Amino acid sequence: MASRPERQRKMAEIWKAGEHWTGAENDAIVADYLDMLETVLTGARINKAAHNRALQARIPRSHKSIEFKHGNISAVMLNLGFANIEGYLPRWNVQQALYERTALAVAKRPTLQALMQSLVAGGVGEYADSAPVSATEVSRPKRPRETVARGSLAAQAGARIGILPNFLEMETRNRRTGDLGELLILEHEERRLRGSGKPALANRIVHVAAQHVGHGYDIESFETNGEPRLIEVKTTRFGPDTPVFVSRNEKRISESRAAQYVLARVFDCYRSPRFFCQRGAVTSSWDLDPLVYEGRLR
Repeated sequence: MASRPERQRKMAEIWKAGEHWTGAENDAIVADYLDMLETVLTGARINKAAHNRALQARIPRSHKSIEFKHGNISAVMLNLGFANIEGYLPRWNVQQALYERTALAVAKRPTLQALMQSLVAGGVGEYADSAPVSATEVSRPKRPRETVARGSLAAQAGARIGILPNFLEMETRNRRTGDLGELLILEHEERRLRGSGKPALANRIVHVAAQHVGHGYDIESFETNGEPRLIEVKTTRFGPDTPVFVSRNEKRISESRAAQYVLARVFDCYRSPRFFCQRGAVTSSWDLDPLVYEGRLR
């Protein structure tokens, strides 16, 4: 059993962690997060532990409290349409004050916006020494479900910050990035079927998106038993928590052919390509927020 002084120290830490952060504390941690993010986006490395220690010296918060707040800021950044720092798990239960101060700080960072603009519009950039030849399949990241929906966050800042570009949505229009992800999944599918002793099926894989668009999926592949495997590929140069953008047709096809539909999420595509797959209707595994409405006169 912990000693009484140790128990009291832990209780004080829990109490302090639950207190509302002051405006000065929020500004300090947001500025530090954005400094780290700018460094990461240039391809350089950061020492997260050193940054945490430096913050502890400036604000009376524990290591865990600062770490958790970094996760809150990750959630805000993704909701604003910016990359987050991989490793800081997005925590969606964000206080309004933190959201507003983060959004305001981002609006005042033209360097950060320029970095994002360059990355989502460009290709390989500084990230790759040679073209990737394969992607590694990983398990879907496990994320705790929290009580605050993603879509409600953006409304909290309202018109106070003006309009920031959604760079993550812009990235979806970069065909070089999209094509790379599709080619990586094509290579994986062919290797998977040949490795399972099904070379005839591997020879029948079709890169649908290379021929025409509008099918609601990019690749026609097969399960080892010959059943169709319809793969929609979503690719990002950023981390696994980067949101996907799904068209109305993709949603419809995923629902009507749920047993055959697979969404392959490729991430970190230029440095260390990895991907995970989600089967079935996209609504069964992703929280979808409407970003655009189609309007007709009435």
